[in-house]
Amino acid sequence: MSKSTNNTPEWLKNIQNESWLPELFISGTAIYFLSSFMVYLDHSFDLFRFFGFRLTESIKVIFALSIGATILQTMLILHFFLRGLWVGWIGISYCFPNGSINSNLNFRNKFKTDSKNFVKPIDIILKLEYICSSLFSFSFIVAFSFIGFFICYFCFNLILRSTFILSTSFFYESFFGYSLSLILGLFTILLFLDLFTLGGLKKIRYLNKLYFYPYKILYFPALIFLYENSLNIFISNNGKLRVTLLSAVFLIIGTTTNYHKYACYANLPCFSEPSYFAQNHIDDQREDHTLILNWSFESTFVTNNLRIFSTLNELESYTYIINKKEIFPKWIKYKHPITKQIGKISSVPLENFNKGPIELIISGEHAAHWRKGTYKWEEKFDFIKE
Repeated sequence: MSKSTNNTPEWLKNIQNESWLPELFISGTAIYFLSSFMVYLDHSFDLFRFFGFRLTESIKVIFALSIGATILQTMLILHFFLRGLWVGWIGISYCFPNGSINSNLNFRNKFKTDSKNFVKPIDIILKLEYICSSLFSFSFIVAFSFIGFFICYFCFNLILRSTFILSTSFFYESFFGYSLSLILGLFTILLFLDLFTLGGLKKIRYLNKLYFYPYKILYFPALIFLYENSLNIFISNNGKLRVTLLSAVFLIIGTTTNYHKYACYANLPCFSEPSYFAQNHIDDQREDHTLILNWSFESTFVTNNLRIFSTLNELESYTYIINKKEIFPKWIKYKHPITKQIGKISSVPLENFNKGPIELIISGEHAAHWRKGTYKWEEKFDFIKE
């Protein structure tokens, strides 16, 4: 028996022997909350846009969080069922401690079992105990690493957005902000590469000296202190190949199960139409529980005022062209009464327009956040004035 085992306190041994109880409780509770969290995550686009993320960026952040939540949920569900199997084998070992009786099976030829190949219930129980405890611990390593990367990305985006706003009038503040965001981005990439290679950067002769300082700077913000020791234990005892394969399997599961939901919104290749956002811009024609993508109008039939709601909260300039007449709108902050999305609304007077068809063209220029210049776009809508 090793020295560390001899020095283990008795109370810790008792907890280790009864660890399956808190494991099952934590797994069941976490599975329930993760299911609820993923439902709210699907409809949290405006929350991220409130912090300055554009629509496509919001979807990518939600996509990454959904992958992490799915991986953790899948691991915990698998752990829950394996623990159930483990409990079942404990019952079998109590009733039949010696396992199967070869002479009573009467198998013939190749199906005839040899007593040397018997696996007793106690051996299966110990193997399942090892798998369950390892899987339970590893699931939280994955969860904390995902949360840590999200914190780094969120801080990177927040600094860059703030810098972009200040860049028009404060040179030194903008220079400091861009430099800080660049350094944070490089540190995050190094951390990702090190985790992806399971500590590979720590082994490279000269690079490990340069990587040491970014690693210590991100030690607490990226939550490395929560999973560093656990990850090293897994790597040193189970080998890199097992840890890599286990991570790859769950990463594939998390990605494939969430890709189809968000790919269309993030301008990625997809094979289905978006379901969370309405394909119709008219409120009285929209299906229930769908969100507004960019623009929303109360009805196709209008009277003296055309009310236009927009979810585009970034720094953009818009121009309305109604029946070839240019109008510059005035916006006010507004919360949509149906979808509860935060955006802005403008009211365009139509007293000077004749009854009948009305063509609305909305054109705008979106300020680029990453480089100088603007993106120009245009959308057309048709209405009927009563």
